[in-house]
Amino acid sequence: MDNSFYDLDYIIEMGEKRVEIYTSAYQMILGRLTNIILIYSAIGIYLISIIQDVIDGANIFYLLIAGLFLIMTIMSVNYTIRLLIPVNVAYLEISKRYSQDLRKDYEAKFIKSEMTEEQLKLAQKKVDTYLKASYIDELTQAQETNQTVFIEKSSLYYRALI
Repeated sequence: MDNSFYDLDYIIEMGEKRVEIYTSAYQMILGRLTNIILIYSAIGIYLISIIQDVIDGANIFYLLIAGLFLIMTIMSVNYTIRLLIPVNVAYLEISKRYSQDLRKDYEAKFIKSEMTEEQLKLAQKKVDTYLKASYIDELTQAQETNQTVFIEKSSLYYRALI
């Protein structure tokens, strides 16, 4: 297969792969959420003894470190909550839009009843090209959406973990 960016089928294939890659990468980030939960469990184990030491009147250095620890934990929980908020991920779906609606619109625009056989074939190729171009546009939008979601969620995961 010739890998040319003039070949619409190649562009469609690459676009579908990229959408799939970003979708699975987003799912992997959510799958790694258990790492953060394990850290929170460890923090929870020691949290009671830290609070008891603060209440018992530890020295100022210990209070500063405990305050810093509390602030960082609150920030981490904030990022984790933002990570868990659902977002709209673009999934590819086969729709009637291309096979019926859009095709009929393009056929009405380019195919006339008085065309010869050769003109009809050229018009059908043109309709096919326009349908592919419309699909590529939708693929590009889906890819940009999933890339944005992936970057945002991976950033939130990283910040929550730190």
